[in-house]
Amino acid sequence: FVYAPPAGTILSAGTGQTLTATFTPSDSGNYLTPPAVTVQLTVDSLPSNVVVTGTDGITPTLLDFAISGATVSIPSGTLLTDGAGNPVVGQLSVTATSGTTISALPTASATSRTSDGASLVSLGASIDLSISTGGTMVKTINPPMIISIGVPVDFAPHGATVQYYSFDGSHWVLEGTADVKSDGTIDMLVGHLSVWAVARFAKLPTGIISGNSTSVVTIADALRALQIAVGLVTPTANDLANGDVAPIVNGKPLASRKGFISVGDAIVILQEAIGLVSW
Repeated sequence: FVYAPPAGTILSAGTGQTLTATFTPSDSGNYLTPPAVTVQLTVDSLPSNVVVTGTDGITPTLLDFAISGATVSIPSGTLLTDGAGNPVVGQLSVTATSGTTISALPTASATSRTSDGASLVSLGASIDLSISTGGTMVKTINPPMIISIGVPVDFAPHGATVQYYSFDGSHWVLEGTADVKSDGTIDMLVGHLSVWAVARFAKLPTGIISGNSTSVVTIADALRALQIAVGLVTPTANDLANGDVAPIVNGKPLASRKGFISVGDAIVILQEAIGLVSW
């Protein structure tokens, strides 16, 4: 038998595609060669948010698609498994949500820290991606898929190196670094599914505003520090305990005089609040 196109060919989507099978007997003295047989095929394309795996849970072809402001690339031969390590088989739907602000994150991830206590201070991009059969969720992707996602230039300019993290349900975990490309995107290598984010984390003192226990430094903190420094506001004990941060030495605040807030402290707090420095 000879097939045209050859056996094993993966056809592109489209109509009017001809498949031909030709049989030539090995004993032409006793058997006639029959006419070639043809059939017309129409190959439908899958929806853009669908992934298909074989009975072994492995993708047979490269899958590239755009979803929720990101481009997802899953190489041919990728194994998709559930939380117990079992292959996820069949036609799988992909859903995703993305954002560029901390408020866009699920509450648990927005307020959680890294395992060493660093707080989320700024967000460049985030994506929460799900792949499932409807009843079975994919957890692990091996080898990792590539998610290309845009990062605002005010978070990181082109050519800058940024860090990206995943949320494990209780803490943020540093997964890797990537350079911002000329089109403003980065490529994250995603080997498991959870909330992923291009973000900055820092170990921060308690906010100097009285009653602020979020440990996130804001411009309001810088303004209060400046007002204290020039005598417009009387500092509280909390202000004095946490507002003396200047100068920054080796990336860490080194209090010059404990309990005294100067204009220099206000400047350092402002730099932290807008992301120019972090500690």
